[in-house]
Amino acid sequence: MEHLIEKAVWGIDKSHTSINFSISHFMIARVSGHFGDFEGTLIGSNDSFESVDLTIRAASINTNDVNRDNHLKTPDFFDVAQFPDIRFVSTSLEKISDNRYSIKGLLTVNGIEKPLTLDATYAGAFEHPVYKKMIAVFEVNAEIPRLDFNIGANYPGAALGEVVKLNSSMELALQ
Repeated sequence: MEHLIEKAVWGIDKSHTSINFSISHFMIARVSGHFGDFEGTLIGSNDSFESVDLTIRAASINTNDVNRDNHLKTPDFFDVAQFPDIRFVSTSLEKISDNRYSIKGLLTVNGIEKPLTLDATYAGAFEHPVYKKMIAVFEVNAEIPRLDFNIGANYPGAALGEVVKLNSSMELALQ
C-alpha cells in the first residue's frame, strides 16, 4: 500500500541513482557513459509533482576510457574548467497518464541554456525498511541535440551522433 505524502522536498539518493547517456559512434556503434557526481531535488507528493532541480558535475563524466574522459572535459566537448556544472531546472510538469510525466525545463550545458523535455515514468513510493524514509522512484529519458550545447561541434554527425540519449534511474528520499 502506498503512503500518502503531503507536498514535500525529495532529494536524490546518489547511491541508488544513475545518470547514463549514449551516443552514436561512426553511425553503427554506440558509446555510453555516466556522470558520477550530481545532486537534485523534486518538490511534490505521491503523484502530484511540481518542480525538479538537478545539477551534474560535468567533470564526473565516465566512459570507461580515461583518455576519452579527459578529452570530453576539454572545450571540445564539456569545458569543465569554465562551465563545471550541467543544470536542469523544470518550468512545468505535466501528468500524461497514471505514471508518466512530461517535464519541461531549461538545460544549461557549456553556459548555453536551451529548453528540453524529459520523459519520466514514476514507479511509485515506498518506505525503505532500513532507513525508515519514504523513497520515490523514477525512470527519466531524454534526447539532447549535442550541437545545441556546443558539445563536440567540430565532429561531424558521421563520426559522432547528433543526439545524446539520456537514461536515468532515480531514487529520491523524502527530506
